Amino acid sequence: MNHSVSTDLPESLPPSTVGYWVVCVPLRPRSWLHLDPGLYAASIDGIPDARGLGISPDRAIEKLQRRLTQIRSERIAQGAGLPPAHSRLTPPKRLQNQIGWMSVFVAVEAGND
Repeated sequence: MNHSVSTDLPESLPPSTVGYWVVCVPLRPRSWLHLDPGLYAASIDGIPDARGLGISPDRAIEKLQRRLTQIRSERIAQGAGLPPAHSRLTPPKRLQNQIGWMSVFVAVEAGND
């Protein structure tokens, strides 16, 4: 089974593309804004066990992508699929108090969901 995940720009994806918005935030106290945050956390709203930590946003998102592929395989083996996909045209709302917040649409290859 091939369960690939891509991070193409949402506008460049076909309309039928299934995927999720990943939110990535730096992990640091607000009082340390002038310092390098050190770690970033990536997560998907609606899939609590899909998380990734990394020393950069790219690494956190890569770890989350691998975890999402693993979760999808596990759920397919159990006869279930992933939760309903997010709309690629409506990203999550900006986190009001979080400096350095970003979101990325992660496409999931359509399969046996």
